[in-house]
Amino acid sequence: MAIVKRFLGENQKEVFNKIKVELGDEAIIINTRKIRRKGITNFFKKPLIEATAVIDELPAGRSLNANTLPDEDNSKFIDLVNSTIKSDKMEKLENQLIQVNDAINMVYQEVNLIKKKEMVTLSPMLNKIVDKLTRFGIIEENAIKIIDEAKKIHEITDTNFTEAVRGILANYLGEPSIIELEKNERKIVTFIGPTGVGKTTTLAKIVAVFSLKYDAKVGLITEDTYRIGAVEQLKIYADILGIPLEVVYEPEEIVETLEKMDDFDLILVDTAGKNPSDKSYHKNLEKLISESGAQEVHLVISSTTDYSTALKILDSYSFIKDYKILFTKLDECDKLGNILNLKMATKMPLSYFTYGQNVADDLMPANHSYILKKLLPSEGEF
Repeated sequence: MAIVKRFLGENQKEVFNKIKVELGDEAIIINTRKIRRKGITNFFKKPLIEATAVIDELPAGRSLNANTLPDEDNSKFIDLVNSTIKSDKMEKLENQLIQVNDAINMVYQEVNLIKKKEMVTLSPMLNKIVDKLTRFGIIEENAIKIIDEAKKIHEITDTNFTEAVRGILANYLGEPSIIELEKNERKIVTFIGPTGVGKTTTLAKIVAVFSLKYDAKVGLITEDTYRIGAVEQLKIYADILGIPLEVVYEPEEIVETLEKMDDFDLILVDTAGKNPSDKSYHKNLEKLISESGAQEVHLVISSTTDYSTALKILDSYSFIKDYKILFTKLDECDKLGNILNLKMATKMPLSYFTYGQNVADDLMPANHSYILKKLLPSEGEF
């Protein structure tokens, strides 16, 4: 049974440390709030910070501290657990409704695709090419569009058909938009994205490239205090690479933190991969980006994510108006056509690809040539 517990402290850092000591690195913070101190004498004092954390089971060798919340009785604690369970049930119900909505949308997409097929007449040979592209993960709608455009170019210019397709794909994928440093100018780059996409490891790779290869002065800031172990993971990378790591608990704190790094060339900001549909998360993330004055935002997505899920991720981050897309785990994906799908859906520039766990390497600019080699034959026709 999951353990749900609340912790009190003078500030978020103190509460964060209490959770880590008692519940371990795997604990998840599900809620934080400020609460008034009791008593007239405490009226003018700063409010305490209360955080609710949950873990599946207590790590070996640890025990719950009964004195963590001296003012809370057992019945209120049970109410908290029950409310968490109810919240989980509501979340499951919401997920079921989302699945129903997705099914309806798929029906509409099929109908639209049938209509488009009726509008675009392709020969049996071209239909085979469409099938081949879809096997690489390009959705049928995009495959038909690409083949139809290539057909027109081939007929008008007598260009080799494969080369026509190659040119269209390259045009849709575009040139990579990587991080570029200007002399005597500090650049701040924020990384956003859901959990499990390799965001922290990607930051470490970018740090390694700029600090080791380009000899730039690089700093790291993280506000990912949602997962207790996330800070520790980033700290290991920072210590190995010999660069400073700062932790912020509120968006406003980043201004003071950045002042400490005034003479740095590049500062990378890691953010929590919380549920992007959470409105409070929207507000905090927008404020963090605004307060930091970040010149670039990179949305990190795993290339192994299926198309419909990736569209939901993109939609949930639509409150960020200007960003670049960074794809991870290309070495684990055999259908790289999804990269093209998302590029065509968003029209946002691609920045980097990652393709392994080697921190010092396994990072490249998002060159379309890498994708084209996977999608198209190297010589001759299809």
